[in-house]
Amino acid sequence: MGGFCPLIRDKCVKEDCMMWSQDECVAVRFFRTAGAIVFEPLSQETVRTSKGEESKASTMGEEELAAELVSFTKRLCPGVSGRMSVDTHAYEFWSKEGVNHLAPTEELKTKIERVETLAQKTLDEEFESRISDVRRKTAEELAEELLSFVSEEFGLEEWCVTRKSHLYWLQKGLERHRPPDNLILKIEKVEAIADKEYRSKQEALRRREIETEKELLNSVVPECLSWAKDNSIVKLTKADVNAFLADQGMRFSHETVDLLYWQVRSAMRSGKQV
Repeated sequence: MGGFCPLIRDKCVKEDCMMWSQDECVAVRFFRTAGAIVFEPLSQETVRTSKGEESKASTMGEEELAAELVSFTKRLCPGVSGRMSVDTHAYEFWSKEGVNHLAPTEELKTKIERVETLAQKTLDEEFESRISDVRRKTAEELAEELLSFVSEEFGLEEWCVTRKSHLYWLQKGLERHRPPDNLILKIEKVEAIADKEYRSKQEALRRREIETEKELLNSVVPECLSWAKDNSIVKLTKADVNAFLADQGMRFSHETVDLLYWQVRSAMRSGKQV
């Protein structure tokens, strides 16, 4: 042991590394146990990369390689809306290009770093382009869009900021749980405004429903009195009222159920006939 280490991209430092235990690299031991690819420190024979392998990356321009790395990363990250990193699949890319990424020559190592930097810059610029709408619009404008999106897709009764907003942010090119640090506060503000507006609309909707239900009570109270009489109910309870409504296939809000209960009970006490 003691060859090139792909984790630190330098020569293995053995005892000076926190991954070294019992004369062995813990990372190597883990990958061996898991049955995955084992990045064992390389011997001098393995480290030696052939001229043919180096020539392909050496003859291609940095911008051309960077463009290929960008395409390769996108191909291996389908459906990713957030920021992509070339580091995730750089090893596979360089292996495909015939480059020993674990032990490149000093010259090739410098070129690889420049190519990866260029590729990451391209990915970052594309990401910023996708989320430009989020940066440009105010929190109030985005909150209105968010509420409209959820209302159209799921209906107001299905609304829940924490469960539905991530779908809206995906359309905006963001992953809700991995936004850029400088957008975290704005996203939280957008969702807070949308939530407040939603609760206001729900309260207005609830008040309208209650008013509509109250208008029905003039006909429902006599029906409930007749039902109570048919079922020999002398002392009405709220459970009786709920049983009546269930029997009639009607659903009222808690406020209307309470109002119906008191009106029917009052009528029964006064001896009002149906």
